[in-house]
Amino acid sequence: MHPALWKLMRLTNWASWRVLFRGARTVRGAIMLLVILGGLVFYAVFLIGLTSILERVPEAKDYIGRAGPYFSVLMLLIFLQSVLNSNNVGHLYFAPAEVDFLFAGPFTRRDLLLYKLVRWGIGILLGSLIVALSPLSLAFRGRLATFVGVGLAMIFIKLSGLAVTLTRLIVAEAAHTKMRRIALTVVGILVATGLAQVFGRSSGIAYRALASDFASTWMGQILLSPFLVFRNAVMAERWFPDLLIWGTAGLVIDGALVAIVLKLDADYLEWSTAISQHAYETMQRAKRTGGMVITAGRRPGRGLPRLPWMAGAGPVAAREVVLTSRLSRGLVVMIVLGGLALLAWSWLSHGGVLGSLPRPSPSLGLGALAYIMFIFQLALPVAFRGNVDHLDVLKALPIRPAAVAAGELAGCAAVFALIQLVAMGVYGVITGSLGTPMIATAILLFPVDMIVLGVSSLAFLIYPVRRTQPGAGADANTLGRGLMNLIIQGLMLFPLLGVAAGLAAVAYLVSGQSLIAMTAAALAALAAEIVPLTLLVGLAFDRFDPSTETPA
Repeated sequence: MHPALWKLMRLTNWASWRVLFRGARTVRGAIMLLVILGGLVFYAVFLIGLTSILERVPEAKDYIGRAGPYFSVLMLLIFLQSVLNSNNVGHLYFAPAEVDFLFAGPFTRRDLLLYKLVRWGIGILLGSLIVALSPLSLAFRGRLATFVGVGLAMIFIKLSGLAVTLTRLIVAEAAHTKMRRIALTVVGILVATGLAQVFGRSSGIAYRALASDFASTWMGQILLSPFLVFRNAVMAERWFPDLLIWGTAGLVIDGALVAIVLKLDADYLEWSTAISQHAYETMQRAKRTGGMVITAGRRPGRGLPRLPWMAGAGPVAAREVVLTSRLSRGLVVMIVLGGLALLAWSWLSHGGVLGSLPRPSPSLGLGALAYIMFIFQLALPVAFRGNVDHLDVLKALPIRPAAVAAGELAGCAAVFALIQLVAMGVYGVITGSLGTPMIATAILLFPVDMIVLGVSSLAFLIYPVRRTQPGAGADANTLGRGLMNLIIQGLMLFPLLGVAAGLAAVAYLVSGQSLIAMTAAALAALAAEIVPLTLLVGLAFDRFDPSTETPA
C-alpha cells in the first residue's frame, strides 16, 4: 500500500482524538474526556475481572464449548447476508472526502482496496479482542482461541462479500442477478431439507440441540463446511498444535481471498463513486428521519385541528405531531408484526403444534411494549433531536424557550402515547387481559413519555450528537458525546421514574392495595416532575448556540 495512505490513516485516527482533547478546555469537554477514558479503563477491567471470576465458578465449566454448533450457524447467516445481499453498498463505500481526494490522487485501485482492507482489519481485530475479553469466551475454548477464530472468520466473511462485489462489476448485471437467485434457491432448498430431516427424527423439538442436529445432516455439513476451519480454531483446546494448525489454515484461506480480491482488479471507481454518493445522501436523509424512508401520499390528508395558542406551545406541538407521526411508521409496522406473532403464539399455546409453550401474560406484553417504545424514543430523531438542523429557526420564533420545549415534548409524547394505547388494546383483546391494570397503565402513558422525551432532549441539548449511520463510522468525539448522552439519561431517568414508582407503591400499600390510589399517586408525582423538567429543557434550548454546537 502507498505510504501516503498509511499516513492518512494515522492522521485521521489522531485527528478524532485531537478534537476530543481540544474540547477538554471547557467544563463539558473535560467531563466528557474523563468519562471516556475512565469508561474505557472500567470497561476493560470489568470484562477481564468478570471473566476471571466466572472461570473459577464450578458451574461455568458446563458451558465451555457449548457455542461451537451455534458459531457455525451464526457465521453462515452473516455470510449469506454479506455475500448474497443485492446492494453490497458497504463493501466499496468511500466517504465524499475520500472520493474527492483519493480517487484523484496518485493511487492505484489496488492501493485503495488495501486501504479499505486495512481499515476493516483493524476494526475486526478490535471487535474480536472485545469478544475474547468478555465472558462469551467461556462458551468457546479460551480467550486466545476466541480472538483468533472470530477474527479470522469475520475477515473471511468481509473478503467474500468484497470478492462478490468486484465480480459483479466484471460480469453482466443480469448474469449476476441470475447467479444470486440460483444461489439463494440452492441454499433455501438445503436449509429446508436439513430442517425437515431434523424435525423428522423425533416427535419433539429440542431447541437447544437444533443447531448441532442440523450440522450433523449432510445438507448442514455442505452449508457449514466453509466455516469448519474457523469453528475448529475457536474450539481449539490447546494453542499447540490445535490452535496453531487451524489458525494457520484460516490465515491461509484469508490470504488467498486477499490475493483473489487484488487479482480481480475490477474498475470499481466509477461505480463506487455512484454508490458512495447515493449512500451519503441516504445517510443525510436518515439523519433527519431516523433511518425511515418517508414518502408523501397521493394526496394530502386531513390536517389537524388548530390547537390553542398556549403561549406558542400549541403550534409547535401540532408541528411535532405531524413530524413524529411520519417518523413512527417503522414503529407501527413493528407493532403489527408483533401482533401477528402474538396471535400465532396464542394459538400455539392453546394446544396447537407447540402446546408446551406458556401462554402470553399481561406483564410480558407491557414489558415488551415498554422496551420497544424506549428504544424507539431513543433512536428516532424526535423533538429537539429531530430539529437539529432547524434549531436556529426555532430560536428565532417570538416564543419563550419554555413554551417551545413544552410544545416539542407534548407533541411527540401524544403520538407515542396513542401508538402505545392502540398496541395495549390489541394485546389485551388477543390475550383477554383487559382490565383495571391495563387502564391504569394507559392513564400513565403520556406523562411517562413526557419524562423520557424530556430527559432525552435535555441530554441532547447538553451534548448534541447525531445518530451514527451504518458505514459512516464514528470518531472518538462522536462516541464520547453519545456516551455522555446515555449517562445523563440513565442518571436522570432512574431517579425520576423511581420516585414516581416508589410513591405509587406507598399509596398502594397505605390505601389497602387500591389501584386507583396507586395510579393517582404516580400521576401526581409524574406531573410534578414534568414541570421543572420542561423548564430545564427550555433553559438548555435557550443556551444552545446553533452556530457552534450543531453536530456535523
